Amino acid sequence: MTEHSGADCQAEFKQAMPEKPWNHTAVTKFEPLINLIDQRTQSDMFRHQGKYETNGDYYDIAHDLDDNNQDKGSKTFENGVRAQIEQVEGWPTKIILEDDKAHLKETVAMDPSNHRIESDKVEFCGVSRERTFSQYGESFRAYHFPGGSVEKSSSLPVLKLE
Repeated sequence: MTEHSGADCQAEFKQAMPEKPWNHTAVTKFEPLINLIDQRTQSDMFRHQGKYETNGDYYDIAHDLDDNNQDKGSKTFENGVRAQIEQVEGWPTKIILEDDKAHLKETVAMDPSNHRIESDKVEFCGVSRERTFSQYGESFRAYHFPGGSVEKSSSLPVLKLE
């Protein structure tokens, strides 16, 4: 993900927002904003983007914590990205990655018994995308932006205003 100043990256989201007031705005008017949020909040930190060598970095940290009888810990990588890990018996149950330079934070929670991802949230420049998962796949998705959110579950998307 490219680095942006806070004002620059927020400007692109403001341009994609429909005009206010939003009280009677159709959810479809938010599609350009939702698409932009979706594009900018992909799970970039879990890919080979130069941040880490492999996903195993997180498991290595959790195993080190387990060896020291700790269930929480953090590590700052050479590139300034911080990883906070919570674990049970050497397996991560929560990973929080923060890259202040890129205005990016990613939080992933996993089931401690089967290591399935239960939820994730990617925050970028004042907007975010969060998802929850059941054993059958994604069950909920929400796009948050200044002034409201669009939530999607098994029904049609719903606009919620602050």
